[in-house]
Amino acid sequence: MNHINQITETIKHNVIEYLEKINQDERTKIYLDKINTMFDKKITLNQKSQFQYIKTISKDNIWYYKDRLSTSRGPCDLKTLRICWINGIIDQNTFIWGPGLDNWIPVKNVRCLINCIRTPEVQVLTKIKKEFVLKPYLNNIRNENIARRKTWLRQLDELY
Repeated sequence: MNHINQITETIKHNVIEYLEKINQDERTKIYLDKINTMFDKKITLNQKSQFQYIKTISKDNIWYYKDRLSTSRGPCDLKTLRICWINGIIDQNTFIWGPGLDNWIPVKNVRCLINCIRTPEVQVLTKIKKEFVLKPYLNNIRNENIARRKTWLRQLDELY
């Protein structure tokens, strides 16, 4: 358990340091507070036993998933599924197949799999990616589209 605490502290430190570098506005301060409270929670005995159970069942599991175009991808381990979750390739409604499953079923219907994929580190990195990568990118595209739309409207006004 000491190893998990070290990893948690390292990730907490790196995320907070990264957010402090990026921006000091109110939104960043709110994120810093949320991250601090998320990592300061104490783990109960029941949660520890769940972690042990998850570790044992997920050690050798290999999974296949269907992407947004229903193309089967895999085999992949939990590390790959976590990376896919962070990048938005999979979510809780993505169909998945693995050992012991007869059919493709959503990730949310596989016992403990979402908990294995959505670790606190993955949740934090997903939030960071959405806020600091995807939102600015989408805003740039929206601004370009607004400029194009104005150009088209101006051309239509000149025609008529």
